[in-house]
Parts: sequence; structure tokens; C-alpha cells
Amino acid sequence: MRTDLPALVRKWENYEFKNNKDLEVYAELTRTIATEMFLRSHMNARVIQGLLGRYKGRWFHFGVSSKVKARICAAYLKLGAEALKQFGIAAARFSGAFDKHFVQPEREARTGFRKAPARGGGFTIDV
Repeated sequence: MRTDLPALVRKWENYEFKNNKDLEVYAELTRTIATEMFLRSHMNARVIQGLLGRYKGRWFHFGVSSKVKARICAAYLKLGAEALKQFGIAAARFSGAFDKHFVQPEREARTGFRKAPARGGGFTIDV
């Protein structure tokens, strides 16, 4: 488990994009945060399921044990954890797509002929 998660989230929130390296770092940062959140959420869901599974209330269960109810409750947390996992995968896919559709054509164009860089936008792709 990482202990620097709050620092990573602050860095992620305040990130500025100036060139393609910034986008690659942002994608890696997003993937790291999502992976850490997935691990924590999934682990906490299992802990909560274990705690609630041993709970014996003061009411009648009407045939449904507390273990089944605990599994139902924890399933929602696990579902959210899976969404975080997909968020991390999406960040990795974004990085690959950006490289394929923006960086590689720039590299191919620079090897063919030399052209003046486009002006405006405030964003550059360093090859």
C-alpha cells in the first residue's frame, strides 16, 4: 500500500499540460491512483464483509443469515472497486492512443521533411 496517496491526488488535481511528456506523466499518475484506490476499496470491502458476516442482531432474520446480507452489502463496494480498476486501465489506453494518433505521426512527419512548427494552442509535441 502506498502512503503518499493524498500527495498523488493533489499533484493530479493541479497538473498542467504543456507537451506530450506531461500527458504521459498524467496518464501514469492516473493509473497509479486508480490502482491504489482499487486495492484499498477491494480490501476494505472484504474486511467489511467479514465484520458484518459475524454480526448477530436483535431481530429475526427470517431465513436470511447475516453472511448473505454482508455479501450483498460488500458487493456494492467491490463493484465500485472494479470501476476504479477500469479507470486505471482507461488511463493506460489513453496513453497508448495518444502516442499512436499524435506522437507517432509527428515523428514520421519530422523524418520526411522539415516544416515550421504550428503556432497557437499552447501545446507542443516534443519528438
